[in-house]
Amino acid sequence: MINQPSVKILVCYHKPAVLLKNDVLVPIHTGRALATEVSKDGTMSEDDYQWMLDNMIGDDTGDNISEKNRSYNEVTGIYWAWKNRKSFGNPEYVGFMHYRRQFLFDNSKQKLYADCPQDIFKCWYIIDCLKDKDFTLLFSEEQIKDALSDADVLVPETSEYELSVSQLYASWTVGHVFSDLELALSIIDEKYPEYSDSAKEYMNSHRYYNYNMFVMKWDIFDNYCEFLFGILFEMEKRIDISDRSIIKLRAYAYISERLTGVFITQLKKNNGVSVKERHLIFEKYTDVAKKVVPSFKKNNVPVVFCGDEKYFPYLCVAINSLICNGSSNNNYDIFVVVDSVKESTKRKLAEFVSEKGGNVNITFIDVEPYLREVDKSIFYIHGHFSIAVYWRLFIPRILKNFDKVVYLDCDTVVLSDVADLYKENLGDNMIAGVKDIGILTVVRDDQGNIDYYTEKLKVKDLNNYVCSGVLLLNLNKMRQENFETKCIEKIIEMKTLRSPDQDVINSVCAGRIKILPMKWDLMWSYHPQHPDLMNLFPNKLCGEFLSSYKKPSIIHYCGRYKPLRATSYPLAEHFWKYARQTPFYEEIVRKSILLDVQARQKAVFDYKKNCFRYFKYRLFAKLSWGQKRIEYKQKRSIYKEKVDETRKFLKEV
Repeated sequence: MINQPSVKILVCYHKPAVLLKNDVLVPIHTGRALATEVSKDGTMSEDDYQWMLDNMIGDDTGDNISEKNRSYNEVTGIYWAWKNRKSFGNPEYVGFMHYRRQFLFDNSKQKLYADCPQDIFKCWYIIDCLKDKDFTLLFSEEQIKDALSDADVLVPETSEYELSVSQLYASWTVGHVFSDLELALSIIDEKYPEYSDSAKEYMNSHRYYNYNMFVMKWDIFDNYCEFLFGILFEMEKRIDISDRSIIKLRAYAYISERLTGVFITQLKKNNGVSVKERHLIFEKYTDVAKKVVPSFKKNNVPVVFCGDEKYFPYLCVAINSLICNGSSNNNYDIFVVVDSVKESTKRKLAEFVSEKGGNVNITFIDVEPYLREVDKSIFYIHGHFSIAVYWRLFIPRILKNFDKVVYLDCDTVVLSDVADLYKENLGDNMIAGVKDIGILTVVRDDQGNIDYYTEKLKVKDLNNYVCSGVLLLNLNKMRQENFETKCIEKIIEMKTLRSPDQDVINSVCAGRIKILPMKWDLMWSYHPQHPDLMNLFPNKLCGEFLSSYKKPSIIHYCGRYKPLRATSYPLAEHFWKYARQTPFYEEIVRKSILLDVQARQKAVFDYKKNCFRYFKYRLFAKLSWGQKRIEYKQKRSIYKEKVDETRKFLKEV
């Protein structure tokens, strides 16, 4: 092992992300001189800019080219390191990584990622995100220095392409201008002829050194920078890229990667220099959890939704109904916990909300930073449920600066001022919700169902089992009771859950649930025309349901059928009233039409299938006797009923 060489590896950032920082890793904000200006990623907020200032050095001090970042990208950080060695410890070795791409310094650690997907070129392992334990496991000073004990240079393992390096550059016409590469190669021949053979060799090879990542002894790094910036600065004198598109403007960043490959190719010919390759890790999610605070100082009513991309049109309907039925005396602080939603979709909803007045604000919160330490494989999903149903379990931590909030599902329509729900006194209860009347119809006298709820979930009184689609959350009390931890423990214990989030919430909060009037979560899957309504629920409950049905405060379009597929169902008109006022209306209508077509196609298929079965069992019933005949007659009746139901449906649609 080298006798304790000093090593500093700069980790480049252009926005807040999981911070890689220890005695060796030095985060650097590349392009800080331009950070407050508009870029391809939009405009950095004041809070984000302050986070960058607080947590890392910038490339805009001393001798720097930070203002060139739009065309040089992370290379401005490499230049800063070259010219400001004393500012980060005067190291013997200097390295460069990215906030979402890191070296796997210890080859033996590859076995930890054996089950992780790799990119098509097999040069990196793709992980969701680094966990706290990974920092010591992967980036300790000891193992980084061990990796350098027999190496002068560390570089990424090469990627193999069908096209040569030169052909690959020429093929991406959206971002590359091939004449840029030709110019760089001609400058090598003019100013650095000793590299000419290596340049030709590398450009014709099919193995590629990606991402300007490396760890080098300082004298080698010094030579690298002399070569790299000598060519790039000469290119600046000979071409004008100012009128190029925002992608093609990054010309010097693209060229620098190829020049790095040329430099490494040349190094490997030097018998006195040891060059080692290492695998990489690529993180899909690197955002940091941002501080969420109330948007209004007075009369603030916080309301939380959770959803993914496909639910945003219906989320917009729910939010529109909430705003339309709100009061000018209140301020409505709307939070949407999301996962992998397009920026254009969020912007569309945000612009719609912004037009509704100054007493409404909407904030999107990426859930991923809150799941870094959670194994998402524990989340059991089945049927129509998506993993987004579990996000509500993390609301107490996400909104740690709030005492209580209203939670609403995306498939709701609000017909009263939600502030009235928010004002409900929770007392010592963790949550408040409406009885799930559907559970009472499911369990009936079925001991297996009863045991699931009372023995496995530990919900002793099913009259206190609530629907999780509309909840009032006592966040202070939930945090005191370690709600999140208990939920995760319950999920692991149960493994499979019938109503995933709802079962867990009722189990963890059992005995600490306030029952709300049914009007706050009217479940539309039951209605007065239900053929067996009077026999489904106890008399008192049935009376409350009928009363709430006449004047609901929140309609919850729960169950298999939604207003999209059941436009003629009672209460569907409320959904369509608010849908028409949203920018997603056409999308909702198209979806409705598509579902109608799909339902009709399925009905026709089922009709033919059931007709065949009906006539089959009708024939069998005539040709048999005794018990078999009775059995066939029963099956004939079942399929006759299905045929009649399908005929009726096809007439309606």
